[in-house]
Amino acid sequence: MKKPLAYLVLLLALGTSFALAQQTGKIIVVANENAWLDVNGENKMAIKANKPTPLTLVQGEHYLHLVAWQADSAETGQLVAVKAGSQKVVKLTVGAAPPANTPAAKKKTNAAAAITVLQSEFFIPSLAMEMAEVGGLVEPTHDANKEHIIYLAFEEGDEIVLNVNMQNKKGTNGVVVQTYPDGVKAYTNNDFQNLENIRIKVPKRSIYRFEFYTYHLLPRDVNVNIGRTPANKSTSGFNTAVSLKTIYTPVQVVQKQLLYLNSSSNDFFKGGSTRGTVAISFPANTVKWYYEFAASRDEQMISRVLNQFKLLESLTTLIDETGALDFLTSSIFAPPGSDYCDVYLLPAESHSQFMEKLECSYYREGSRINLTSGVVDVAIVGPDLELGFRNRNQVHGINVALEVVAITAKTDFFMHAEN
Repeated sequence: MKKPLAYLVLLLALGTSFALAQQTGKIIVVANENAWLDVNGENKMAIKANKPTPLTLVQGEHYLHLVAWQADSAETGQLVAVKAGSQKVVKLTVGAAPPANTPAAKKKTNAAAAITVLQSEFFIPSLAMEMAEVGGLVEPTHDANKEHIIYLAFEEGDEIVLNVNMQNKKGTNGVVVQTYPDGVKAYTNNDFQNLENIRIKVPKRSIYRFEFYTYHLLPRDVNVNIGRTPANKSTSGFNTAVSLKTIYTPVQVVQKQLLYLNSSSNDFFKGGSTRGTVAISFPANTVKWYYEFAASRDEQMISRVLNQFKLLESLTTLIDETGALDFLTSSIFAPPGSDYCDVYLLPAESHSQFMEKLECSYYREGSRINLTSGVVDVAIVGPDLELGFRNRNQVHGINVALEVVAITAKTDFFMHAEN
């Protein structure tokens, strides 16, 4: 009985598939270091130290090439014979010392000073994710919270060693390495799958920013190894760590000065005014501010007091000691005064009403009523603020001494090596 032609074709296909299946074997690769492995110069992949990595290969001889993630890029190779239907373990060791007095030995000696600074696996966000942040569709994230942006410090004379392995070879990937904060580009590549032993010279101590990106619509898994080769042994212990830190800086916005406020009787009979204002102009990034004042009818006495004002110096010392703004205002010496004065924190639009003794709006925070002197901290910051002063005394004019200091804040990356 003749078999149908379709049946014969099916048997032939199954036989061919079975034969091909029998022509492959399996090896289990175990390396002593985190490394990149390629087989016959192709199919490069990342493998982790002492973690078995199974590979199915066609029977025959294959060359396994292993390059360590470490900055010295130690490597080894081994020829392996694969038998169909069999399995065996292949142990690969990198870092073994080559024969003495050979070029390889000299290279190994020179590279021994290389230090791994960072070894990390993370996802590079997709193009869609980046566009969503740029377009305001998602809340922006600070660089410090983005795995694909790395900040590290390097010492003068260092050589940065960069190795990158993409787990998925599809898509276009890029990297920019530049100094921070001046943004001088040290290395760029906008089309790679892997980067091997990229070396960057460091002309002076700096923070370097490494940003990895992809044009793919899906996130990309990447292994990154960053190392440094110090210029000499004396800098081998350089601390490459970088972290965010807020620096507070006192800035004098109103210099020490005297204001004269007439008494209400002289105001009525002889002219002058019982009131006066001082406009406050704040520098960028002001987070709070302080003012110091004292009042007295004795001009000589208040002039001496003004010379003793040390608001800027006191704030500078307290911030240097604490690194923060959580100190008490009472820890700042309050100057002496001998006559009472009112101080109002005014919006600029209240200026005319205040000077004309009309009812006007003012901020209770930052205002002080019926005091002879004081140091006041204010959290209200705006482009149009004034301090308004009022003399309640009906007989005597008073002199008011004043100094105003703003506190600016800057949050940025700083090197641990310089702390």
